[in-house]
Amino acid sequence: SPEGVPVRLSPDTMRAWLTLIDGWPDVLAVKDSYRPAGGAKKSQHRQGHALDVTIPLDYRAGKTGSMEWRRRFIGAAQRAGFTAFGLGYGTIHIDTGPARWWTYDQGADIGYPAKLDEKYADRVPPEFRAGGQKVPDLSGVV
Repeated sequence: SPEGVPVRLSPDTMRAWLTLIDGWPDVLAVKDSYRPAGGAKKSQHRQGHALDVTIPLDYRAGKTGSMEWRRRFIGAAQRAGFTAFGLGYGTIHIDTGPARWWTYDQGADIGYPAKLDEKYADRVPPEFRAGGQKVPDLSGVV
């Protein structure tokens, strides 16, 4: 959030976030967290359960090392307690709500079943593509 603006997260989500950043080797930038209005009415952002984390420029979709970074980040997020993942080009949505995953592109929700053609395959780890709607366990990926 901008400097001086408090981040409002539920206690469980804040614990998961602090665990994630404590164990992650690099600085993570949050693009979005609590939002009192806008977006879907049942959005986990509105409930203080979600964050959108900016993917470093070196690891944006399609770049060398991108998929491995995504797999490691998702694994670390799962170990920290996050259960849901929105996979975008330059952002990964993480939340502590019901386990699910989807893809999106520059704010346009593609949903599930995700359009896993070549255009979006660069942001969706193979374990997700193989598992259908189920969120795969990447917690062992380090």
